[in-house]
Amino acid sequence: MTNSIDLISSMDTDLKKYTHPIRIKAGPNPAFNTIYIYIEMLQPNQEITISILSNTGNVMQTVKTNSSAQSIKIDISSLVNGTYFVQAISGNNRVSQQFVKH
Repeated sequence: MTNSIDLISSMDTDLKKYTHPIRIKAGPNPAFNTIYIYIEMLQPNQEITISILSNTGNVMQTVKTNSSAQSIKIDISSLVNGTYFVQAISGNNRVSQQFVKH
């Protein structure tokens, strides 16, 4: 008996078709006094709103910029230690990422 594998069908794995229009990365995590938000958008020159939310959903800070900005530095020294979310909104698209403030 020999082992063999036959390809029966294939799947389209073009990741560009399934990529969200906005991607963000917040760091460092945990953060102390400053957090950097790295932004990647598929459509250039779009207005984007970056918000820092508490773990209960209260908006703590908001910054507006356009998508040509690749990173934003936000002072979080006034926030108490805890878990927060960075939320990015552009048009109908919304993404968020959790971070911890020490």
